Amino acid sequence: MIAHVVTLTFVEGAGPATIDEFHTALTRMRVELGDRIVSYHHGPALGLRPDGADYAIVSVVRDEEALHHYLDSSAHQAVNAEFADRLFAERRAVQIDYVAEGGSPD
Repeated sequence: MIAHVVTLTFVEGAGPATIDEFHTALTRMRVELGDRIVSYHHGPALGLRPDGADYAIVSVVRDEEALHHYLDSSAHQAVNAEFADRLFAERRAVQIDYVAEGGSPD
């Protein structure tokens, strides 16, 4: 499996209403994508460490094909189109191998 991890830093002055809209859009997108995504978690940073990002998204998919389906989906593209320019000052993403606890990497 593959974990797609995204961290976001919001633009200066990003308001709570816009961040709430973004959160709702991500939740709705997850529902639309169904079982293509094994696990999906997102939310604002807890602020436990200094100099971190403002928000994180962790998506776990079965394989590279599922990752591309997720990233190229109209639902994912719609969220990016609606929020990227007005909310994201910085976006970082990485994909890593994901092994469920107690599982094997194969």
